[in-house]
Amino acid sequence: MFYKLIYGSDKTNSRIIVLGGETDSGKTYQSLIYGETDDRMRVLDTENRIQQTIDFHGIDRDIEVVPILQTYSKTDRSKDQIRFQPDYLSSYDTLRNEIEKAVDNCNDYDILVIDGVSPIRNQYCKAKWFRDNTGRKGIMPTEWGDINEDQRQLLEPLIHMSRLENKTVIFTAQMTDMYRKDVLVGRQLDMRDWGNYNVDYIIELYRPTDDNNRPIHNKYMANCTKSIIGAWEEDISNGRNLYDVFLELGI
Repeated sequence: MFYKLIYGSDKTNSRIIVLGGETDSGKTYQSLIYGETDDRMRVLDTENRIQQTIDFHGIDRDIEVVPILQTYSKTDRSKDQIRFQPDYLSSYDTLRNEIEKAVDNCNDYDILVIDGVSPIRNQYCKAKWFRDNTGRKGIMPTEWGDINEDQRQLLEPLIHMSRLENKTVIFTAQMTDMYRKDVLVGRQLDMRDWGNYNVDYIIELYRPTDDNNRPIHNKYMANCTKSIIGAWEEDISNGRNLYDVFLELGI
């Protein structure tokens, strides 16, 4: 059932996009305005913040928002759980079920957005690992490979679905520290190994800064490090969006 594919619409070209950046770089907003205005969009919201973005920007299009993040429904002092705290284990199960639905019912949308993927590895799959390893208090560095593999298996059916069903899938990702020989050398997209080999576009959004290192008002840039035409950088300020850029570049 998890890999069941239903052949459907070819309305939207198949594209698999990783869209990342720091907070307030515009990655969620750009994902929500991607495509034609009549494209149907489904969003799996792993942090339950999408509706705030839609309301703030006044986005008017057909968007089905699926909240993924679950919370503890009641206070349980014996387990040190306070009401409305995130329940990442239940969130993992919810995400898996919604990915199955997204694959089985891919005729119901043209664009699928997973916003964002960073909590899936760092919180959802981590919670599932502790469920599978009862009694463990910590994770050894070598055991993170199991968590990475769990995330890959969750997301890979969406990549296959995109190829076979001609759908666009957008993953948004946060930034994380980058180390070399245990020395912090900068920041990078939080993709780990899952996204490098089988996606079409890897794009980092950022805001240029002034001489005082403050973000320039209403100035946004897109730096693409992987695409069919190679690397490119484009200004997406003043109402210009990534879909416009794709059309202009012929990709």
